[in-house]
Amino acid sequence: MMDCIDINYEHLKSVASIHSASYPEDHVSGSMTQHLIVDYYTEFLLGENFFYGCFSGSLNPDLLGFVVFGKGLPDRIAKFKRNNRLNLIIFFLSHLNIFYRLIFKRLVASFQRKDNFEEAENLILSIAVKKGTSGVGSFLMGAIDKCCKKNEISKLGLYVACSNVRALNFYYKNGFKVKAFVSGQYYMEKEYE
Repeated sequence: MMDCIDINYEHLKSVASIHSASYPEDHVSGSMTQHLIVDYYTEFLLGENFFYGCFSGSLNPDLLGFVVFGKGLPDRIAKFKRNNRLNLIIFFLSHLNIFYRLIFKRLVASFQRKDNFEEAENLILSIAVKKGTSGVGSFLMGAIDKCCKKNEISKLGLYVACSNVRALNFYYKNGFKVKAFVSGQYYMEKEYE
């Protein structure tokens, strides 16, 4: 039995653990310290966004996965970067391989084709699930769909790396369609009636 509840500050250490295990080490946030990841997700506890966790229904509920989506996500990310500038500089100086990869990726992206498109007002920032669990991503997607319908959100967008075939297949299966290509990522959308 699984339950979907709002994430609060008490859950952020578990969120950070799942995030670290879900994102590859060459992804900037996949190698960040637990403290930085907690600070990152703290930004999404407030504002016009939704932060849900999927918990096991036992006496001692265990966080099995989480999702962050809604409005204003790019502004929250920018705020996190401003507030953690020094910590991020220290992180990149101690992880030069990630820093160089990021610079190279941005350089390549500046030469790649960029499709023109209008981004949805509401975006999915992250869906991450605990390793070894089954059905949690679909459960969270169901919670997203219910929330969008309840809050009359007509369109939901997300970005996914072109190389992340597993995520692409998951989003296709759940009704998302590719709308554009941007900097090595696909921009995908799902429309709600």
